[in-house]
This record gives sequence, C-alpha cells and structure tokens, in this order.
Amino acid sequence: MVEASFRSEVERKLEALERLVNERLGDLTRQLGTDGQLEGRIEQLEETLGTRLSGVERVVRAELDNRLGAMAERLGQVEQSLGGDETGAKLVALEATVRRRLTNLEEAVRSDDVPDRLGRLERTLAEAVGGADGLGVTTMRCATCHQAANFDAGHVPGNPKWQLAPVAMAWQKRTLGQICEQVKDPARNGGHRLPEIVEHMAKDELVGWAWKPGAGREPAPGTQPAFGALVKAWGDAGAACPTP
Repeated sequence: MVEASFRSEVERKLEALERLVNERLGDLTRQLGTDGQLEGRIEQLEETLGTRLSGVERVVRAELDNRLGAMAERLGQVEQSLGGDETGAKLVALEATVRRRLTNLEEAVRSDDVPDRLGRLERTLAEAVGGADGLGVTTMRCATCHQAANFDAGHVPGNPKWQLAPVAMAWQKRTLGQICEQVKDPARNGGHRLPEIVEHMAKDELVGWAWKPGAGREPAPGTQPAFGALVKAWGDAGAACPTP
C-alpha cells in the first residue's frame, strides 16, 4: 500500500512537469515562428529537455527503490525478531505468570474465608429483604417475581408457598450433626415436632419443588415419597444425629 501510493505520487509529479515543459515549448514556438533555423534550435532544446527529464526520472526511481528496499529490510528484521528464541521465551514467561495468578485466584475462591463471607452476605440480604413474615418487604414481596409455578422462560422458580427461609434456620458453617439437631429442635424449626417434620418432608409441596425445579436446574435424587420414607425410618429408629 505504501509503495503503490508513493509511486503514484511520483508519476503525477513527472506528468505535471512534462505538461509544463510542453506548454513552454508551445509558447516559444509560437513566439519564434516557423523559421528553419529556429525550428532546429527548438528541436535541439526539446532533445536536451527530454534527456534531462529522463535523468530526473531515473534519479527519482532509484531513490524510490532505495527507500522501499530499506523499508522491506526493516520489516524483515521485525518478523525475524518476533519469531526468535528471545521473543518465544518472553511469551512462555508471560503465560506462566498468567497461569500462576489464575491458580492463586482459584485457591482464594476455594478458601474457607470466601464461603464465610458469602454466608454473612446472605444473612444480611435475608434480614434486609425478608421482612417480618419472610415474604419480603412492602416494595419487594416474593410473589412479585416468584409465581405459583416455575417460569421456565426466565428461569425463575415458583411455588404457591415460595418464601425466604428464616435467618435462624441457616445451615452455613454448620456440621451435619449440628444441622440434624437444628431440624429436630422446635425452637429452631418453626415449632414442629418430629412427626410433623416427617409429614412435612414427605408431602409438603415446597419441599417437593426440589424434584421439579424447572428448566436449567438438576432435580434432587430419587423421589419425594422415597425421601419421606427415609425420614420416617430415621424417626422411627430414634432420630439419632451424627456426632458434631
């Protein structure tokens, strides 16, 4: 692109110079008339000017070739440097640095502190928008978005009983044994005794939503009746909890 543009500019200037010479020769011819001697001198002048023009053109083209040759040489040097061992080593070092930083980030995300921070954030949000009845505050009720059924087009879960779980029932940072004791404790499970817990797990439709979570979500394993039967068997056996 650069070479073509430069050559085009040179050609335009040479053509303009040639037109100027021809115009001057025409003017001189009209002034001198048609005398044979004068015509000979004009022809000699035309020949001299033509020779000089050819010389100028040769000089310009030689300069053009020199400049383009230098540009081509510099481009070749750049290409060689990009493909050299030193550049390759730099790229490998950069890749290693990026991978190391990504690994550090992954380890930070997996650390115990991150789930704890998320837990604190969840509790704060629950207290902020859950409202006194767990169904949201005046301007942000749960039913505003969560309808009686899943809205699969928007991936919004739905159930007639949908509400925010009470903060007191959170399981964050608790062991299986602690969660088990909490589920059995009426002071922390909504005032329910063990038989009511068994009934709730086996038949409550909000619990059953776990097996019908809607598009884009993986359902809970098994079925709700099978889950209810397992909970009943656990209760009949004494409802023992793992050691905290």
